[in-house]
Amino acid sequence: MQQMTLMDAPPLMPTMPPAGLSMRCLRVLLSGRPLDCETFYQATGSMRLAAYVEVLHRLGWPILTDYQNRGASRNLAVYALDLEALAEVMALLNAHLGTQAESVQ
Repeated sequence: MQQMTLMDAPPLMPTMPPAGLSMRCLRVLLSGRPLDCETFYQATGSMRLAAYVEVLHRLGWPILTDYQNRGASRNLAVYALDLEALAEVMALLNAHLGTQAESVQ
């Protein structure tokens, strides 16, 4: 049984992060792939994935966190964009890009 809400969810209106590792993190998440600190470290040399995910959270990106047990007292956070939100973001981007393309013509 699904819980009912008193109010509709606010519209999804994320802001793009500045160029840098936050943007690289977002690109992976927008591709639909999950991201963990080991993969991020191998790709970027940075061990600060949680900090970049926090930046994206503050900018309005709906990132989900799942914790995976990887052995004796070793839990690893795995981040992904909410699939429904990802579809909504892609629709917003397509609408925005379509509007820009029309204004150029």
